[in-house]
Amino acid sequence: LDLLAQLGGAVMAARGYGAPEAEEIGRRVLELCDRLDPSPTVVVALLGLGSALSVGGRYGEAEAIWAMTRSINEEVQDPAAEVEIDWQVGFTRTFMGDLAAGHECLQRARQRYEPVAHAWLSSFGGAPGPLALATDGVNRVASGYLDEGVRLADRGIAMARELGHPLTTCFTVALGGAVLRLFRGDWQAAADFADEVDEIATREHLPFFQVAAKLYRGQAIGYLGDPARAVEVIEEGLDAWEAMGTVAYRGFWLVALAEFERAEGHGDRALAIVDDGLSEVRASGGNLTEPLLLCRRASLLAPRDRAAAIAGFEEAIGTARTMGAHLYELRAATEFARFHLDLGDASAARAALEPIASWFTEGLDTTFPLEATAVLDRL
Repeated sequence: LDLLAQLGGAVMAARGYGAPEAEEIGRRVLELCDRLDPSPTVVVALLGLGSALSVGGRYGEAEAIWAMTRSINEEVQDPAAEVEIDWQVGFTRTFMGDLAAGHECLQRARQRYEPVAHAWLSSFGGAPGPLALATDGVNRVASGYLDEGVRLADRGIAMARELGHPLTTCFTVALGGAVLRLFRGDWQAAADFADEVDEIATREHLPFFQVAAKLYRGQAIGYLGDPARAVEVIEEGLDAWEAMGTVAYRGFWLVALAEFERAEGHGDRALAIVDDGLSEVRASGGNLTEPLLLCRRASLLAPRDRAAAIAGFEEAIGTARTMGAHLYELRAATEFARFHLDLGDASAARAALEPIASWFTEGLDTTFPLEATAVLDRL
């Protein structure tokens, strides 16, 4: 079990978190755990299987593993294992769209993490303290706390760099640097972090993150003005991730891919991409990007089916509100208000946008609050 737990972390780093080999190791770990007394190694080894299932988009199966690890650790009472469980469950819950539960787990993980006492966890896939900070930063940005999220993520990145563990640093910079900036619409900063991720991943032979860097860069390229190149780069990245068994997170890239296809005049192709994305996230349970996909679908339908567009915008806003994803609610409401303004209905535009726009008290100088303000200024 000790050997497989170490090997699982190495395989996920070198072959991809959703690689078939990672799940094979995890299944063998599960067999061994049934024959061994509870221990911290049993808990951490099982968490490796949970990671492989989660990245493979099999969130329900991953949740069953998380529950098993918690049950085992109730007997073991190992504080380090509890931190690792909280960070991994918090990460998964965040990308499933359960932001409140994810934040609760991640907050516990980052508050209880002790760099020296928990250093042994790094060899199983990364230090949970910096990763919990970075993930909670993404969680808070999606929840609408745009500046708080950056502060948390930047603390995580600084901690990872101080620890000097390459995989931890790469993962933390990828999540708290590039992904968080893409969530906020800080396109150039995201591109800069993508370059850093690529440099670490290339040097340390971490192909999963080399592909991730390509995807981050592709999205940034599109929003910085080159949608044709962005389509090419994102499609290459998604194909490479699929070959690694990575299913989770695709919805985030498909939203951008659809937008860039539309910018290139390929409306039907963009709509097909969004429909595929909605099917994928609903099948996997990785629902954090569902409001963005619904909003993009509604905007694509607007020129051809007004009633369907209205229903789509309302569903996007309602889904984001249920998640507590205030940033995504703002983005959908901004699009909905633009739709109403194009029809000459300023009253409906105001009703759609003003309530959520007035909720925001930080990050008002970032992309999406500024877009909302620009629409309100038209009223």
